[in-house]
Amino acid sequence: MDYARARWSTVALYAVSIGAAFSLEAFADCPPDRALLLSPVPDLRALIERIHMAGCDVLMSSHLQKPMAAEEIYDHLHEFEERNADVVKIVPLVNTRAELLESIRATMLLKEKLVKPFIHVCNGAFGRHQRTIAPMLGEMLLFGMEPTRHTGDVVAHLPVSILRDIET
Repeated sequence: MDYARARWSTVALYAVSIGAAFSLEAFADCPPDRALLLSPVPDLRALIERIHMAGCDVLMSSHLQKPMAAEEIYDHLHEFEERNADVVKIVPLVNTRAELLESIRATMLLKEKLVKPFIHVCNGAFGRHQRTIAPMLGEMLLFGMEPTRHTGDVVAHLPVSILRDIET
């Protein structure tokens, strides 16, 4: 905010969805002069209830792209359970062996404590390893890809041909 205030007399913020939440946190000590914060889901619990009344299930997901401790992952997904999602999903980042071990511990903690089915998949250097192991520890599904659809190494999905050979 210091950068903006040094260059302009008025600082305004326009943010949508999760960007609005991040902006509120980032500018807590130095709020903008004007702000328009849009949330597409002002009452998430009510929306979930309406979806359930229509006979559908809700998968609630966060792609956080940061390493997380097992307890942080559990707390995050437990909050989704509290909002009455039917399936809960999280995608943290796993770039080291230590983070891989923590992600395995997290999957085991989720299996032990969560009531709802969960998807715990990781991106990063060791994401592919975690994605292979997680279904064996209680995750509800495993994502795969067809090699012809591969557009780069952004996501750690395993080829479907390999997944067919994995027994869970």
